[in-house]
Amino acid sequence: MERKMMKTLAVIGFLVALLQLILAKDLDATVILSETIIVQLLAVCFIFAENKTVARVGYALLGVAGVGFLAGFIASPKISGITDILSLIIVVLYLISSVSFLVVSTLQYFGFKKETLQKIVHPSSKDNFSSLVEWKELLDSKAITEEEYTKVKSDILLGKRVKISVEEIKNYKQLVDSNIITVADFESVKKKLFTE
Repeated sequence: MERKMMKTLAVIGFLVALLQLILAKDLDATVILSETIIVQLLAVCFIFAENKTVARVGYALLGVAGVGFLAGFIASPKISGITDILSLIIVVLYLISSVSFLVVSTLQYFGFKKETLQKIVHPSSKDNFSSLVEWKELLDSKAITEEEYTKVKSDILLGKRVKISVEEIKNYKQLVDSNIITVADFESVKKKLFTE
C-alpha cells in the first residue's frame, strides 16, 4: 500500500472521529472523545512530518488510538447508535493505516523495496535489453558459447530469472586471462553454472 493511501486513511479516520465527537449525545462520551481527539490530531500531524522518526511515532499513535477504540468496542460490543458505528469505522481506518505502515517498514528494513519486488516479478524490457547486450558481449568475447548464450537469451525473453550473473562469468574469465585458473577449469565451472 502506498504511503499516500496510508496517510489518506489516517486523515479520513480523524475526520470520522471529529464527526463522532460532534454527534456524541452523552456528556461523558463527549469528554472522553475530546481528550482522545488531541492524540489523534497529533498522530495525523506527525505522519505528515518530513522526519521519518516523527512519522513513525505518528503511525504508532494511530495504532494505539485504533486499539483503544477496538478495546472500547470489545468492552461493550453492542452497537447502540451512530457513534458506535463511527467507532468501528475509525478502528478499521486507523488499524489499516498503521498496520500497513508497519508491514511496509518491516519489508524495507529487510531490504525489500517496491522497485526491487517489481523487477523480480516483472522484469522491465529495458532490463531485458541491457541484460541481452551484456550476454552478447560475453559471447563476442568468447567467454560463453553460442549454446550457452541461446539458453540465457531464451530464459530472458521468456521472463524467467537467470540464475547466472554476467559479473560472475566476467570474473571467471578474468581469472583465466590472469592465468589463475585454466580454460578447462572455466569450462567446468560454466557447465556447473548453466546446468543448475
